[in-house]
Amino acid sequence: MSKLDNLGNVLIRSDLNVPIKNGEITDNFRILKSVEILESILDKSRTITFTSHMGRPNGKDLNLSLRPVAESMSDFLGKEVRFIEEVFGEKVEEQIEKSESKIFLLENLRFEKGEIENDKKFSNQITKPFNSYIFDAFGAAHREHASVVSFGENLESFQGPLMDKEIHELDRLLNNSESGYAVLLGGAKISDKLNLIEKLLPKVEYLMVGGGMCFTLLKALGHEIGRSLLEESFISKAWELLNSRFGKKIILPIDFGVTDSIDSSVRENVKLDDFKNNHIGVDIGPQTVSNFRKILKKSNNIFWNGPMGIFEKEAFSYGKTFARYMNVEERMLDALTALWLLDCGVELTRAVGLLLRPNVQLEASWPMSVIRALADHRVEASDAFKYYTALRPKLHTMDDALLIIRVFLQNNLWQHAFQEQRFINTYSKLF
Repeated sequence: MSKLDNLGNVLIRSDLNVPIKNGEITDNFRILKSVEILESILDKSRTITFTSHMGRPNGKDLNLSLRPVAESMSDFLGKEVRFIEEVFGEKVEEQIEKSESKIFLLENLRFEKGEIENDKKFSNQITKPFNSYIFDAFGAAHREHASVVSFGENLESFQGPLMDKEIHELDRLLNNSESGYAVLLGGAKISDKLNLIEKLLPKVEYLMVGGGMCFTLLKALGHEIGRSLLEESFISKAWELLNSRFGKKIILPIDFGVTDSIDSSVRENVKLDDFKNNHIGVDIGPQTVSNFRKILKKSNNIFWNGPMGIFEKEAFSYGKTFARYMNVEERMLDALTALWLLDCGVELTRAVGLLLRPNVQLEASWPMSVIRALADHRVEASDAFKYYTALRPKLHTMDDALLIIRVFLQNNLWQHAFQEQRFINTYSKLF
């Protein structure tokens, strides 16, 4: 992409599927990562239009509209990201051609059944106003949807920087020959990750499985799983994996958070042997968390992919168990945790995200745990600027602020270092 001079009207498929509660985005780091691409293509494009899915709507569902995402993007960038209430058609074409804005966000792709059905007519309609296409949604890359498969057939197409980074990290992990290599896999469907499990098993010491995908494995072993998510057509394949040469490396949950209804907020923790036929597994339980934590603590390299439960619901939240995996309470994030997350690479945003949550009570040293960790590990310049700027309001001392300058300089962010020094000179009374 760096060699391109003119992208014209560019369409970008991003992964902006962020959690929203009561109309408010509760974790915006997917958004922050997605807009990083602007730095490299803004001057090479006439207009830039982002597109994404949100959830799994059945038709048009305004509760899953991307409008809040456009507002969040605008706030972060300090410039308007014009939201277009349609996915294709005259309204989209008119906005792109006549609006004074340069950056746009289309409505939820999955409001149109043509996206999920990979409909060629739909692909032709949505790509009509554009000259080029960038696919930058690694989390959706495994699906045979129109934006994954067909959009690129109509336009000059490129792979985005987040895709490059994810593929590089995955390749590094798949070819890891170091000892102490543990994998933690979650998410809904085992069918999405069977190939990954097969490739990882020979290389890892432990492969822990949670989320909805674990129930097909448990069913293959003959366990009662009630009304939990099950992919019956993959039971035999799950059995083969569990009884393969490396099957003993697979570590499954021994207790769960269960409920009688997904729409309920009532959770009960039960042991696997106490699973009833009306139970629905929605999260891993405390004994499983303890088991997984012991393995993670002695592991030198960790690959983590997917949630352990239905994290959109507070009672079944991945966020709560996440903090416990790190061997800290939900409101206590220490330097060891930040360093560990940083070493995991792709989980760096989780450390910052936990620190920035409004309900997290922070001691003075905790934001600096992440910043000092970053200071000792060369990170990408774009990451450095965003993370330090986000954490700055939570700093408590002048030394902390000066450390940011040092890290900016370490990452060759000379201009930002100068701006930060001006900030300190102007607002030094805050410290």
